Amino acid sequence: TGTTSTWTVTSVPAGGNAGDIVFSAPSSGTSNVTVNPSAVGGNYTLTWTVTNAPCVSAVASLTLTVVEAPPAASVGSNQSVCAGSISSGLGGNNPAPSTGQWTVTSVPGGGNANDIVFTNASAQNTTVTVNASAIVGNYTLTWTIAATGPCPSTNDNLTLTVVGQASPASVGVNQTICQGATSLGLAGSAP
Repeated sequence: TGTTSTWTVTSVPAGGNAGDIVFSAPSSGTSNVTVNPSAVGGNYTLTWTVTNAPCVSAVASLTLTVVEAPPAASVGSNQSVCAGSISSGLGGNNPAPSTGQWTVTSVPGGGNANDIVFTNASAQNTTVTVNASAIVGNYTLTWTIAATGPCPSTNDNLTLTVVGQASPASVGVNQTICQGATSLGLAGSAP
């Protein structure tokens, strides 16, 4: 008789499924494995069995640790905020099982990232305060969900458009007018 060999999954973590581990070539010692995206995180035991009947099989095992990938980052809609004001919630998604962090990754010419102040940069739906001295223009805010083990980080961006405050308003003097007449110029200040 001939020698045969095979890879098998011999133990899975609680809630795991051996079918979530797929061998590219189960009878090859150099097989690769693909882990289904729905696989439960934890330790899977992979066993390599070499059989040469009627002899006793030779068995060796290794542990494959599956790490749950961080979710794809997503954020809320772009926002426009007046300098000196507070934004709405930025709408980042839940980073579990990882953690998330907001950063300013782009500023308009002459702008300063320090003019955008996060209430809590690690909170998914944080707000920002825009300093009154902020340069008008587009700021890119990035929500990054950290890598977990061998799994890469993910990120998404939104544009925060800082709009300058309106110039002070002024008007002319009070007027008295007869019905049906046209008033004198109201003398409102230019925008």
